[in-house]
Amino acid sequence: MSDADYIKNLPKKRMASGVIFFNEAGEVLIVKPGYKDHWSVPGGVIDKNESPRAAALREVKEEVGLEPKNMQFVCLDYMSPQDSGYSTHDENIQFIFFGGILTSEDAENIQVPNDEISEYRFVSKDEALKMVGNKLSNRLKPCFEAIEKGIPVYLEGGKKMTMIKIKECGEPLVDIKKLCPDLIVALDSRRMKKEKSAYLRKTVAKMLCKAKSYLPKGYTFIIGDAWRPQYVQKEIYNDFVKNFKKKYPKWSKEKIQREVEKYVASYRIGKFSSGHMTGGAIDLRLVKNGRKVPMKSSKLTYQENAKSFQPKLSVHIQRNRKIMFDALAKAGLSNYPKEYWHWSYGDIWWARRNKKKYAIYGAIASLDTKN
Repeated sequence: MSDADYIKNLPKKRMASGVIFFNEAGEVLIVKPGYKDHWSVPGGVIDKNESPRAAALREVKEEVGLEPKNMQFVCLDYMSPQDSGYSTHDENIQFIFFGGILTSEDAENIQVPNDEISEYRFVSKDEALKMVGNKLSNRLKPCFEAIEKGIPVYLEGGKKMTMIKIKECGEPLVDIKKLCPDLIVALDSRRMKKEKSAYLRKTVAKMLCKAKSYLPKGYTFIIGDAWRPQYVQKEIYNDFVKNFKKKYPKWSKEKIQREVEKYVASYRIGKFSSGHMTGGAIDLRLVKNGRKVPMKSSKLTYQENAKSFQPKLSVHIQRNRKIMFDALAKAGLSNYPKEYWHWSYGDIWWARRNKKKYAIYGAIASLDTKN
C-alpha cells in the first residue's frame, strides 16, 4: 500500500470550533442560529485543511463581524458516537477558544447575518448554560473554569478526564472452558500447547457466559484471544514495528512507535499495558451450528471492516454484528469502537471509554503470577 493509499484509509473525524466572549460586565456572548432550536456561541465546522484556530476566526467574523487579536485555546472535547447523539456512526472533536473581553465599543460593532444568525445577546454564565444546547452546556461550564484558571481543559463527552488509576482487585484468572464449556477457544496451536486454554478474570468470564445465554439458539462465541501473556504481546508489538520499518524506511523510530501504538498496546507492565494482559479483554466472533457467522466484507479494507459501526457493510452482516453486540453489552461488557471483535471490562481502556475514575485490573505477566 502506498503512503497516499494508507493516509486515504485512515479514520476521519468531523471537527468544529467555538469561541467564548465576555463583555465588561462578565456576561457571555451567545448567538441564535436560524437552523437550530437553541442558542450557541459563535463558531462552526472546521473546513478541510483548515486549522481549528483559523476556523474559529473565520466563523466569528462571519457570524458576528468581530476579529479577535489574541484568541486563546481553552478546551478540546472529544465526542464519541454515544456522546454526539446524531447517529451511531458519528464521532467528532470540538475546540473552544477564548476571544477575550469585549469593550462597549466592540459590542456595538457586532453585526449578524440575517440568513445564518437571527440575533445575539449578552447573558450571565448561568443563563448561557440554560439557553444553549445540552452538549454545549456541558462543555461551557468547565470552559468557564479553565478561562478563570488560565489552564486549558481536555474533555470527553463534556466531562473532565482525570488520570485513571488502577486499583488492582486481585481477582484470579480462570479457565473459560471450565466455566462455560459451550464456548469455542481458537488460540493458535503454539499457545494452546503452552497455555492449554483461554483465561479471563473471573468476573469477565462470568459475563461472557451470561452473554452466551443471550444468544439465539444454535449460536455461540469463538474466542480468538483472551488473557495474553507478556511474551505474546511483545511478539505482536515487535512484529508491527518490523512491518512498519519495512514499509516506511524513512520514518524515525519515534514516528514508527507512535503509529504502531495506534493498533497494538504496550507489552510493558504498567498502567498502559494491553487490556489483554490484564485478563479483562477478549477478542471474539460468532459461530452458528458449527460454522463461522459472516462479520466482515471482502470489499472493505482492514480498517473499514474493523470499525464496530460500519454503514458500508451489507444489512445481513450488520444484523450479525448486532446479535453479538446486543448479547455482550447486555452482559456488561464494553466494546472498543475501532475493533468490533474487542470487548472488555475492568481494564484501563474500559475505564477510559466508560469514564470511570479507576480500573480494577492491572497486567498479569504470566500464569505463574495469576494469584
